Amino acid sequence: MFYLPHPLSPRDEVTILSAFVRKNRLSTDNWKKEIISLIEHSKVKAILSVNSEVLNLYWSIGKDILTKQKELGWGAKVIAQLSKDLSAKFPNDKGYSITNLKYMRGFAANYPDFPYVYIPLNKLRAIPISQATLDQIAVAGGIGQATRDCTIRNRKTI
Repeated sequence: MFYLPHPLSPRDEVTILSAFVRKNRLSTDNWKKEIISLIEHSKVKAILSVNSEVLNLYWSIGKDILTKQKELGWGAKVIAQLSKDLSAKFPNDKGYSITNLKYMRGFAANYPDFPYVYIPLNKLRAIPISQATLDQIAVAGGIGQATRDCTIRNRKTI
């Protein structure tokens, strides 16, 4: 609390009060914008994290299918049996059909070095990622030109 050496006129009181309300409202607006920004940023991180985990899961299942088929041979109906078992174990989940398991196998066969993904930086710029994140990738990798390749480890959130 502070004291003024002389009393304020009603007009001065209104002026000071109006300035205080205006400043407080702007402060609240900025605060709300910061909260909204935090929420949006967290949602993007969550989506990227979930997508990353799903890709890792599908690649791992595909790799295991390749290994099991090599072990047991093609006639063992590895995919058909796995589809039946997974669908029974997880009846509310989708994605364990024979066709999807074949896609997972193909994914693992075509990308044996996954989770490392090589994306040309100019293609990465077309993905809806914030410019600040792209700048961080460029600085961290020492990438000077938009056409140079950058390596992104898929297990880490961008």
